[in-house]
This record gives sequence, C-alpha cells and structure tokens, in this order.
Amino acid sequence: IYGLSWGPILADPRHAGRTLATGYSCRCQVALIDGLQLMHPVQLLLRVVKRESAAHLPHPDNASLQEREHHEEY
Repeated sequence: IYGLSWGPILADPRHAGRTLATGYSCRCQVALIDGLQLMHPVQLLLRVVKRESAAHLPHPDNASLQEREHHEEY
C-alpha cells in the first residue's frame, strides 16, 4: 500500500522537503521505509509562528534604550 500511495510522492524530487502528514502512522511509515521525517501541519505552523514572533522582538540593545526612553517620559 505504501508503494502505491506515499512511495511515488516521496520519490518525486519536486516534493522533497514539501510534504506533510497528519497521521502518526503515515509519518512513522515514511521514517521507517524511506528514512524521512515528515512534519505534522501543526508543527509547521508552530515553526512559522515562532519565527514570525522572533522577528518582531526588539534587538537586546534597543530594548534597554526603549526602556530608558519610556522611563524618562514619566
């Protein structure tokens, strides 16, 4: 069954690094048979959210400057 479903998809280089799987058993079969680690879609979303939130954090040098400016206003 794997050879009829996941096998050809994962063998196609166009899908390399672009395939996700919601099912635990599907991810396990891919790991056991092809040695690949597929992420669950929620794992990918979490990675993107973390990356986006980290990109909006102030730089450590700027944080102390912003704190000083905030305190000087009062």
